[in-house]
Amino acid sequence: MMNSYFIFLIVVTFFGLTKCYSVLDTNDADAIKCYICSSLDGGCSQDQVGEEKQCQPGQGCIIAIEITADGQEDYRRECSPEYDEEIRCEEGETDGVSIQSCYCSTNLCNRNMADAGYTGQPDGTTAQPSEAIKCYGCTTLDGGHCSDEEFGDEKQCQPGFGCLIFKESKPGEDDSYIRDCLPAEENENTCKTEEGIEEGVTAV
Repeated sequence: MMNSYFIFLIVVTFFGLTKCYSVLDTNDADAIKCYICSSLDGGCSQDQVGEEKQCQPGQGCIIAIEITADGQEDYRRECSPEYDEEIRCEEGETDGVSIQSCYCSTNLCNRNMADAGYTGQPDGTTAQPSEAIKCYGCTTLDGGHCSDEEFGDEKQCQPGFGCLIFKESKPGEDDSYIRDCLPAEENENTCKTEEGIEEGVTAV
């Protein structure tokens, strides 16, 4: 009696690229797990890392942060949309929004920027990475307690970040405060006072 052997092939065509996978040869051991979350859906921040997800073999993990001029941070963690990408971290700015992202390829490496390989220095430089520091975090913009005497909670910043304190004074109104981590060049400590942004308004 003859034995019959069958090999099943899955052919995937995407944007003109064709890949074939044998269901007999697929090795799930090559697949890694990544954290999955988005600030747009809620529950995604420096401390809220989302759910663990099994990615497809060849996919890596991505963590990306968008930081607006007023210090708001939007996080995104996911499996990479492309396969076998180069491990790297990138920085850029669009319309006043600072964007940082890292691609990494080990289990749950996108927990934070430091775990994903971010050093605070552009890729390809030989400068030593900055050590991570802690800053106070608080703001009155969402009704929180933040003032000259109320500093907020300590928070661990990412490597290459410094500390921000912002105070805005308006006649007849309580002062507005922000304390937070902020991307900064190493050893760059600056203070600035601006008056006349609006009549009677002082920002420090």
